[in-house]
Amino acid sequence: MIPLLLLLGSCTLGVKARTLWTERNEITVREGEEIFIKCNYDKTRYVFAKKYWCHGEFSTQCNVLGDNDKRASSARLHIADNKWGTLSITMRNLVPEDSGTYWCGIEKAYADIMISVKLTVIEETVSEPVVAFIGNPRDSCLGLPVSIDCRSTTGRHLNYSWYNQKNRVVIGSNTLKIQCDKLTQADEYYCEASNNKSKIFSSVIRAQLLDSTDNICKYIIILQDHDNYSCPLPTTIMPGITTAIQEVTTSCAATTFQEMSTNVSVELSLYNRMESWASLRWSLPAIELEYLYKAYLPHLSQNVSFQYKRFFSH
Repeated sequence: MIPLLLLLGSCTLGVKARTLWTERNEITVREGEEIFIKCNYDKTRYVFAKKYWCHGEFSTQCNVLGDNDKRASSARLHIADNKWGTLSITMRNLVPEDSGTYWCGIEKAYADIMISVKLTVIEETVSEPVVAFIGNPRDSCLGLPVSIDCRSTTGRHLNYSWYNQKNRVVIGSNTLKIQCDKLTQADEYYCEASNNKSKIFSSVIRAQLLDSTDNICKYIIILQDHDNYSCPLPTTIMPGITTAIQEVTTSCAATTFQEMSTNVSVELSLYNRMESWASLRWSLPAIELEYLYKAYLPHLSQNVSFQYKRFFSH
């Protein structure tokens, strides 16, 4: 049985130099990384001996973390003895608290053989958070919500918050959801990533409302270091389709799409219109089809919605 505290005088330096050694006695890594250590031993004498890995400033006060019988105190620790003179130790997902002195040891009567390895784990500071779209940013052209992700690549125990241009917290999360009906003419936001050591801010994003001629709220979102996009104007790039929809809504005096969805005659007229658009849909760019599908489908009843989906799936 391996004792948790090795008795005073268990390390014999003269024996250690000849029978147990490692290539590195000092190791420095960054937080989150792993180490792989080979403790070499004299296989002619100690191939069947108990070998272990322990932690403590002194060999006389060393807490055993695992041994070559596959016993380990943590899932982050793996120990293997190849029975050919090498005891391999792997420690994963290292944190600053793992820093300290470790020992390779071989159980031996009267005096265990030990050699030390000093480990230093450098704490990673919080990196500048990167902002990116979640999903298709062009959903903003349809007045749909757009979500933006904020994430730092380094740092531990991170907290995220989004702020507006008035430096007020919008949400205590790494995901910001922008909704058209909540925007003023132009709104700005930025993200903060922080832990108990430091904090840092992202670049500013801008949400800009657009003028609309089809009663659909539209906006664009501008991210620094990202390709900008624009919103198509359906009254100019989809004249056939938008004119047809306007004719249907006007003839039935429907001021909203919700009213249109409750009017059977309007639905029938729209369905007939969809059938007549069959040849036109092949020539429409994908963004225009997406515009129609997302902008008008939610406002129709289930029956017409099914036919509408069929139209776009052709």
